[in-house]
Amino acid sequence: MISTPFLYAHQKNLSVIELPTYSYVDSFVTAVSFAGVYLMIKRCIESWYLWAIADIISIPLFLYKGYGITAIQYTVFLVLVWLGWREWRAKLNVQSQECVI
Repeated sequence: MISTPFLYAHQKNLSVIELPTYSYVDSFVTAVSFAGVYLMIKRCIESWYLWAIADIISIPLFLYKGYGITAIQYTVFLVLVWLGWREWRAKLNVQSQECVI
């Protein structure tokens, strides 16, 4: 969400320019995750691509911030994304269903 850095800056009594760089990356991951949830609700296979992007970006972000356990958790999530995508892909080939946004 575009407003996330502004809300964070307001909470910390900083200007948006003074925010650390990782806060923008974190905001991007949040926006991608919201889009992934929306596509998941619509039952679109593309949601798995967004989840993968969010996880791939989150892993080094959490390592940079010093949250090693959380980075491991997101690595497990990335494996689950791959398994979920593979299962949905197999079912989609059987049903040949298209996503309607």
